[in-house]
Amino acid sequence: MFPKKNHSLTFIFFFLLSGIFCFLLSQAALAEKSELESLLPSAMLKKGFTSPYEYAVYDDTDLFEYIDGGAPFYIERGFEELISNEYKKGDDSFIVDIYKMESVESAAKLFKDIKKKNSKKTDFGEDGQLGSNQAEFYRSKYFVRITAFKTDEKTIALVKEFAKAVDENILKLSRGK
Repeated sequence: MFPKKNHSLTFIFFFLLSGIFCFLLSQAALAEKSELESLLPSAMLKKGFTSPYEYAVYDDTDLFEYIDGGAPFYIERGFEELISNEYKKGDDSFIVDIYKMESVESAAKLFKDIKKKNSKKTDFGEDGQLGSNQAEFYRSKYFVRITAFKTDEKTIALVKEFAKAVDENILKLSRGK
């Protein structure tokens, strides 16, 4: 006679194996998410800024929800993912957009294509520009845009601080720290 099989042990084993597989998949997704999240300027939170909303992440399937009409421009240049977050302090508001591109070359190409003639050079990023209420730069495979809603000197100084904080986070990620 054949021994009776214990179906409950088989079921438990299968259930545990499925759970481990799902856990590993979720950890891989969190690692990718946390890479982009780690680039956000958390240093600015220590300076009294708050983030009133949870950050948003977009990929090539839903970028048009954030940049209506402009999404193809970014996608054609190697766009992979965008993380966007707002920071506020009093009546000051800043939007931080970090675009993850396919490669350093695609980030550089995107920046070159949007760079304005006679723009002010920056001391952040591999190359960058500073406008009256905005900073744009690229570093590694990331293109970054910081936008403010005021144009006074205090605001542009804060735009630079945000840009430098993001740039430093990209450098840390590149060094594996």
